[in-house]
Amino acid sequence: MNNEAVYEKARELGELIRESETKKRSDETSKALLADDEAKKLIDGYNRMQEEKMAEYSGKTPTKEEAQSVNDYLQREFEKLMVNPIIKDYIEAARDYEMMLTQMDSILKHFIAGEQDGCGGNCSACGGCR
Repeated sequence: MNNEAVYEKARELGELIRESETKKRSDETSKALLADDEAKKLIDGYNRMQEEKMAEYSGKTPTKEEAQSVNDYLQREFEKLMVNPIIKDYIEAARDYEMMLTQMDSILKHFIAGEQDGCGGNCSACGGCR
């Protein structure tokens, strides 16, 4: 197979991903997030908190306890974001899209390496690529 055929298949895969329900949902929830002032304010506030917490430890290595404390604090603040339905939908859609891309990457690497033993191409029953 020549390189042009490989590139064509890559373009086809890109088009299929672009037209997938997962990608469409990711795009729709992103637009909804950008259009919602309350959601944007909540995210901006969370990002500021995160930057402030990270700045506290700039130039020094936090202890295990300090790192855990910051992580717990940021996790609690993140959970507050998830109460907003627009943010929740966006985060879930973004995770689904990233998961799909990660799975595509794993599948490609699997077949490029030639590890096709026992793989029928139907990933729904397989845990090997994921």
